[in-house]
Amino acid sequence: MLLSNSKGKSSDLSAERLAENLHPTKVAKQWQKCQQQGLDLGVPIFSEKPRPRMVVEKLVAATTGNEKEVLGYLKDQATQLQVYTNRRSLKYVAAGLRCWHSFAVGCLGYLPCRTLPPRCAYDVVRFISIFHNGGTAANYVGYLKFGCNLKGFSALVISSPSRAISRRP
Repeated sequence: MLLSNSKGKSSDLSAERLAENLHPTKVAKQWQKCQQQGLDLGVPIFSEKPRPRMVVEKLVAATTGNEKEVLGYLKDQATQLQVYTNRRSLKYVAAGLRCWHSFAVGCLGYLPCRTLPPRCAYDVVRFISIFHNGGTAANYVGYLKFGCNLKGFSALVISSPSRAISRRP
């Protein structure tokens, strides 16, 4: 899924790789794959508009003997919902993640496969210092935060620089 690299491992922490995975065709394929996974477990998909109680009952029934598959499905479904709710801004998120990746590798000496999460809040402050407009800086910090949340990282290191944005001249 979006959290894993091409070999199915979540060890790739590259913002650039995540940006590639946010392409609309890849997102659509992942959504379909997740929906099929739910159908295989006997869970109704969203197009059927099931009631939450029915979904819970189907998940409970599917959990018997398949706990790992159900938990994996729920994790993937949560990720897909995060992406789906931001689907109209994914190209901007991807551009912001690529910008962070280039900055982190080229200016801060990050390894290309380890640009998420930022190592420290000061690296994010350095990143926002390149922007002339505080609103644009806030957007790019938001894209970085979204990428970290999507990969399952705490965004605390990103929260403190967000306050610095509002104090920019």
